[in-house]
Formats: sequence, C-alpha cells, structure tokens
Amino acid sequence: MMSSCKNDFDKKFKMFLKNKFYIEKLTRLKSRINKKEICPALNEVFIGNKIPYKTSHYKVFLDHKNEEQKSSGIIVSTGAGSNAWLKSAGVKPFSSCSKKFYFIVREPYTGKLTKSLLTKGFIGHNQILKIKSGMDNGIVAVDSNKEYKFNKGSVIEITISKNPIKLVRFK
Repeated sequence: MMSSCKNDFDKKFKMFLKNKFYIEKLTRLKSRINKKEICPALNEVFIGNKIPYKTSHYKVFLDHKNEEQKSSGIIVSTGAGSNAWLKSAGVKPFSSCSKKFYFIVREPYTGKLTKSLLTKGFIGHNQILKIKSGMDNGIVAVDSNKEYKFNKGSVIEITISKNPIKLVRFK
C-alpha cells in the first residue's frame, strides 16, 4: 500500500525505483464470529448494540477471567486505530507496528452489586479476546465500515493477524 496523488506520483515513483523507501508493517486484527473469519481490521473492531442508545449486553473472556457486562459497547483497536476513536475515548496512542492491541469498554454500567473489572487494557500478540453476545440486536463493525450481525449466543474471538499491511514509506 502506498499513499500518493497526481501531484506527487512521479516523484514517489522515481524514489521507489531508486530504492529510497522502506516497508512499514501495520498490525491488523483477525476476528472470527462463531469460528467464521471476517475481514481483518486495520484500525478497530466495535462490538455493541446496533441501536446506540440501547445497552449492550455481553460476556468478556480474557486469559482465565470472564465477566458479564453492560455498557455502550467495546472498542478493540490496533496502534493505527489508536489515533482516532480510541484516542477520543481517552487512550494514549501507540505504535501502528505494535504487536499488541487495546480494548476499552465504553461507559460500563456499574450497579449497586456490580462493577466491571475487565474494562480496558493491552492484549499481547498470543492472547485472544473473546466476547459472547447477550444482545438481540448486536453488531460487530470493522473499521467503521463493514458490519456483521452479532446476536445472542454469538461469539467473537479477536487476536493479532499474522498478515500485516505492508506500507511503502519514503526516505
């Protein structure tokens, strides 16, 4: 992948021919819903209710912990996505080449007897974040573009993809 426009294409193409470039590998997320792989995410995966003013119900599984939660949804982000939606959620941006990803629960519900503990943090490249839907109208949105149904009983597993996007950068 290379960013260019008609005003600088000739210049960049000449630099490419002179080997004045390097390849940056941008981390992507690999996701499977009910064991079926969906499109990879360069920026983020959102899990929540399709109707934004309705509460998202789900169960989070991470390492040997699990927790039922209610919230406005979950953002799972790569470093490339950490400069956008994740940053507006109050998370400090991190490298787009990082071999880890970050998740944050949006507006977690806290009741008199409940307090969510698995609400944010980095996840390493060998770890899997798993979420089971408790929603009748749930969705998974990849890069704020592609949308998948995520209804009650569906399970999504998210991890680092072994296939990063290769971006041509110029020296």
